[in-house]
Amino acid sequence: MSEFLVGNLPPPVDRRRTLFAFVGHDPPADSPAEFEARRRGLINVLPVSAPLKGEIWSLGARAYTLCDNLMPPNVPSCNNAPGARRVFGATTATSLHPGGVHCLLADGHVHYVKDQVAPEL
Repeated sequence: MSEFLVGNLPPPVDRRRTLFAFVGHDPPADSPAEFEARRRGLINVLPVSAPLKGEIWSLGARAYTLCDNLMPPNVPSCNNAPGARRVFGATTATSLHPGGVHCLLADGHVHYVKDQVAPEL
């Protein structure tokens, strides 16, 4: 379990609270490494207006309530281009803490995970 910032459009846009989409990419990123490379190219890209992170939490969909470990904390969450077979998207753990997020582990203790954690792809 981790911290998870809820979306905030319109501007000012906090990129940690937004959801980006790789629309227009053909073919979609079909490996975690390719997905991460495309995510790194989002520096000057605007987020999609909907769905927002955490927007409709009661639906339980990935982008609304869940986060995963495909990408490091506090980077933009992304949906893959339509037609992806292996990587549908990644929703990151996010917080307002500088440099990382707090995560609750199964044994009940809380651990601070730094943004610079190296994912194994």
